[in-house]
Amino acid sequence: DNDDVLPSKSICIASHYLQHRHENIYDNPDEYDWERWQNATEIAKKAFMPFGAGRRKCPGQALANLEIPYVCRRLLSEYEFAIVEPGRSHFVGTLQIVDSQVLVKAIEK
Repeated sequence: DNDDVLPSKSICIASHYLQHRHENIYDNPDEYDWERWQNATEIAKKAFMPFGAGRRKCPGQALANLEIPYVCRRLLSEYEFAIVEPGRSHFVGTLQIVDSQVLVKAIEK
């Protein structure tokens, strides 16, 4: 319902963490699923904002979008990757790294 009213001069903060894990947008939002983006709905594509949005979005987004394919090509052409052992949950700054098998070691080709 749209009857909620914010008082004048209220400060509103959007949580990307919560938005990127919203069950109405993503199936199994807390699980890593790289195939999620193969057939993503339009709402899921628009809800994913790793660089933020609006006037205060990350000023480095354009550079990052140019660098990411280059770095991936370079890494994949020069290294092979092997899964190490399942990780443990720990915090890095304000981000929680959850248990996963995404920990890898790089092996020069």
